[in-house]
Amino acid sequence: MHELSISFIIPVYNTPEVLLRRCIDSIAKAADTVDYETLIVDDGSTETDVKAIVSSYGDARLRYFRQDNARQGAARNRGLDNAEKEWVQFVDSDDFLIADNYRQIIDIAADEQPDAVMFRHRNVTDAEPSVDVSPGRIVSRTSGVDYLTDNSALGVVWNCLIRRSRLQGLRFRQDIFIEDEEYMPLMMLRLNTLTVTDVVAYAYYRHTDSTTGKRSADHIEKTFADFFAVIANLREVCRSLDGKPHRALTRCIDQDCVAFAYNLLRLAPDEEFFDRWLNRLFDDGVLPAPKARYNIKYTLARFATASRRRMRLLRLIFKAL
Repeated sequence: MHELSISFIIPVYNTPEVLLRRCIDSIAKAADTVDYETLIVDDGSTETDVKAIVSSYGDARLRYFRQDNARQGAARNRGLDNAEKEWVQFVDSDDFLIADNYRQIIDIAADEQPDAVMFRHRNVTDAEPSVDVSPGRIVSRTSGVDYLTDNSALGVVWNCLIRRSRLQGLRFRQDIFIEDEEYMPLMMLRLNTLTVTDVVAYAYYRHTDSTTGKRSADHIEKTFADFFAVIANLREVCRSLDGKPHRALTRCIDQDCVAFAYNLLRLAPDEEFFDRWLNRLFDDGVLPAPKARYNIKYTLARFATASRRRMRLLRLIFKAL
């Protein structure tokens, strides 16, 4: 069995100490049998003394970096720039690895030697949750392109253990909130071999202060503007592709568009906001989404968001719920 070395990259911005320690401790437990380093990138925290927390461990495998606040994408880039191990695992600072399950991912990566191993996650809401450990299995062996062509991909980067060489030259956008939505498909296109598992190895902490939780109207406004920037960039990349890579990225873009329509229905703080962004969706050609038979969920979502009239009717239903 090939011995793995892993760089865990944690961007941190004002994460409460109890959550940050939970994250760091879970990595130490999950990776105790491999050569690893944990790169903690402090993105200008003002409410949490991240350096003091890291120093308290007295562990040379914990590497601390600080930068002026430039958002999560910049922090992840800083981590990648300084990573030294063969593999990379992104972990958000308020999330944690399900250690015993994550060891299965390490073993699979060592045995299979793919470009990446994909795993599942579980949502948690408590600071000290009880998480069951259960064995999983390999679901498929494929490529990143084939996976995007055949599946609805989750727009995150923390559900894969990735060979670092596959990420060379690929950067996170530093000026947007939804950098994962852009980075994930571009990363997947680089994976010649992908081992997909049903192992639940990651705990995603859902709380109202997260990027995807409840935010001010200004934050939602910025997030929606970022979406248009992401779609524009992915479409530009798509125009340079042909064959299966083109079809794979097209599917990802189409599904992002209907997902954005759903988020508008769900998150618009008032009717002026809703009408303004609804008109932009249709005026800029984001909606209606193209006809395609990806899956039943996409077909239903496309039908429901195919006109401004339907969207306004759905908005009334969402408000009534």
